[in-house]
Amino acid sequence: MLQTTLAEREQLVSVLQEALNHVKTLQGLLPICAFCHKIRNSDGKWERLESYITSHSEADFTHGFCPECGEKHYGVKRPSEPPPTT
Repeated sequence: MLQTTLAEREQLVSVLQEALNHVKTLQGLLPICAFCHKIRNSDGKWERLESYITSHSEADFTHGFCPECGEKHYGVKRPSEPPPTT
């Protein structure tokens, strides 16, 4: 009984350790340029926001434009929310 409990605990610790190895979390304050939105990394160098977040997390990026920028820069008026799916 005790060996079974210890084996189960060791297996759980192993599973949790592997999960922790896969988790990447951004924490703390990130210095970001108010104009170009680059982030200063731990080496003190400035890099693109998307590059920094991609290298420090599991996030990927796609690019588009919000309704306000579409209208301001392209004269395109789009709804602020996607149309409902049916």
